[in-house]
Amino acid sequence: MKKRYALLFAIVLMFSGCGEKDGAGSEENAAVNEVEDMKQSMKEAGKEISKYTSEDLKKATPLSNEQIKALLPESLDGMKRKSYNITKMGFNAVEAKYDDDTRSISLSILDGAGEVGAAMMGMTQLGMNAGGESESEHGYMKQFSLDSAKGIEEQDRSSDGSSITNKVTFIVVDRFFLTFEAQGIEMDKIKSIVEESKLIDSLEDTQ
Repeated sequence: MKKRYALLFAIVLMFSGCGEKDGAGSEENAAVNEVEDMKQSMKEAGKEISKYTSEDLKKATPLSNEQIKALLPESLDGMKRKSYNITKMGFNAVEAKYDDDTRSISLSILDGAGEVGAAMMGMTQLGMNAGGESESEHGYMKQFSLDSAKGIEEQDRSSDGSSITNKVTFIVVDRFFLTFEAQGIEMDKIKSIVEESKLIDSLEDTQ
């Protein structure tokens, strides 16, 4: 990250040296100041993220493929599991698809154990603690909690209202991201499905 911004800084200086027009000095200074402000902002953001990044989580061992697969329900509200995919990219994650004739759910679990996962967890914790929310004609986003888990609910609507996607994301025991993304299912029903799945309890029991 530092090398990237050092390179950007060098490029700005190189281009700012081209030309001898009046006011060039002030333009050079403005460019340099903008890059310095960017570097300072990134440094401050890094400090804030580190406050929410657990050293124990960095050192923790991620769940194995078998362990994370075992967490997946065979069905959700009568919808059978049609597929699953496990990803290992510095962190372990699994995504499973459930559907019937009119409804579908994409369920994902990300294990925040390890260096990369812990950093992602830190960024999300920082965002949640900021307490933001939004709403527009295309949907909304706000925070909520279910049992002991902090969550974010989001709705995305197409311009003509013909397509609505509802999604809930949870942080469980400050280690796991749990996401249910659904079509053809109301928001309150999704939360009910989450409770019925007992996945929050299952993730808590892995600690």
